[in-house]
Amino acid sequence: MRRRQDGTPSTRAEIRRWVSGQRAASATEREVARAEGPHPERAIALALSMFEAARTAGVPPDPLREREVARVRATWRKLRKPSHRKWREPANPRS
Repeated sequence: MRRRQDGTPSTRAEIRRWVSGQRAASATEREVARAEGPHPERAIALALSMFEAARTAGVPPDPLREREVARVRATWRKLRKPSHRKWREPANPRS
């Protein structure tokens, strides 16, 4: 198979064969994942690793994102506050 300098296939037939191989590999990976079942420990470890990487990357905070987070937190605070209104049984018009 001839390849370009960057390593990608160069003819249509080669590209089709490469795509077919990628699809087959993906199908095999899905089958293995389905057979193994979920891995919550791995998922949590990966998420924590990503959070730590983002935290230590030194990326400046996004003001829009921070405003959205603050708005959501404020909404949750309001929802979590106990209601000061007394709950009343709805009137039953049939009785």
